[in-house]
Amino acid sequence: MNDNFAAAYSVAIVGNSGVGKTSILQRLYKQTFSNNNLPTIGIEYKAHLVPIEGETVKFVIWDTSGQDRFRNIVINYFKIVHGVIIVFDLTDRKSFIDINRWLEYIRLLNSSDPVIFLVGNKSDEESHFVEYEINEFAQNHNFRYFELSAKDNINIEEAFSLFFQEIHRLNKNDSESNSLGNNAQNTTQGNS
Repeated sequence: MNDNFAAAYSVAIVGNSGVGKTSILQRLYKQTFSNNNLPTIGIEYKAHLVPIEGETVKFVIWDTSGQDRFRNIVINYFKIVHGVIIVFDLTDRKSFIDINRWLEYIRLLNSSDPVIFLVGNKSDEESHFVEYEINEFAQNHNFRYFELSAKDNINIEEAFSLFFQEIHRLNKNDSESNSLGNNAQNTTQGNS
């Protein structure tokens, strides 16, 4: 793999077991879908190179297990991520309710305020709860929200493209601000 990239970020895909995290990532990486994915054990990761504003940016994407027995392993990675996509199943109300638990883990362990997107998967199937409830939750938490279908390849590219761009923009602005602050500090110290 080419190591020439403008920046590198770690991101996590989280949510209950069976919501389609691995299927979503298969669509992103390979443009394929399988009904026969095995549950992720612990964490799997893959580097993904993304062109953003004429630069190549590397994203290390952590595909996490939603199983309770791997929870302690999974949540330790929240300390180092720049962004998180929380996935729930549009046909499974419990997976939507459990978003609060995932948020609690993220906020407890990551003090850097990562970019968080909310994703409702399986939009190709009939939803079991009301859309306004999801939209209200997303608005109350200031999250971008996407409904997508890994099976039918709906909104995968759009959601990830915006997610990656937002992470890069925010972190690039932070590093430029820090650089400007350091330069101003050095100039002030030099003039003393």
